Amino acid sequence: MLQENEQAGVRYFTFPDLTAMGVDHVIGTRQGGVSPAPFASLNVSMSVGDAAENVRQNRARLGQIVGVTPEDMVTAWLVHGNDVAPVNGAHRGQRIPYHDALVTNEPEVPLFMTFADCVPIILFDPVHRAVGLIHAGWRGTAAGIVPRTVQVMHQCFQTRPQDLVLAFGPAIGRCHYEVGPEVLQAFQHLVRTPAVFEPADNGKVRLDLVATNQQQAEIVGIQRFLFARLCTACRTDLFYSHRAEQGRTGRFGVLVKLRDA
Repeated sequence: MLQENEQAGVRYFTFPDLTAMGVDHVIGTRQGGVSPAPFASLNVSMSVGDAAENVRQNRARLGQIVGVTPEDMVTAWLVHGNDVAPVNGAHRGQRIPYHDALVTNEPEVPLFMTFADCVPIILFDPVHRAVGLIHAGWRGTAAGIVPRTVQVMHQCFQTRPQDLVLAFGPAIGRCHYEVGPEVLQAFQHLVRTPAVFEPADNGKVRLDLVATNQQQAEIVGIQRFLFARLCTACRTDLFYSHRAEQGRTGRFGVLVKLRDA
């Protein structure tokens, strides 16, 4: 279950189950920031054409909810792949190039990524106290980014899939996600399990990114899931949507860290 919150005008969401287990996190919206249109108003991406100072202020507003600054955040240069970076306190303030997943077992190391339709995925290992943040677009999903992240967490932290809690944040739903032949071909050639497609009325097909990632997670042994059940393209009042807004929009942020015991 997802909980809606507001602090100092910033509207955001959390999963109470994760919070109770010691995972501080913020799933931002587009409300409560300083950016002008078309990035209005809580854009946290430096790569969409917004002013850098606006972005810094917006990141600061999200960070203060869990007591961190933009200079604390470990971010990633997202490339829609399946590379996973283990990080620690030495990486604070760094942007890790060419990765779409970050993992850590160190408390108070904030992992931060930006989204506008791709699926935000939080992974938490309550046994070995490790956390991961994943950016799963169709390319990363086709390349098996969830199974790859689980593999890296096992290698680095001894994580067992059956112990993990996986939370899906707001993302584009299959109701708005028509895809072409290149996507079908990618899943046919790369993915380890069948993707979740459904026919559209116009003869095309729709892809369910959340269901496909859930299916891949279940195959590797994950059993516990949390769902936002919010479509970014349906709710452009709350979230940025690259597809619904024809690419001229901002990005909302997801921030995750282990709370220090």
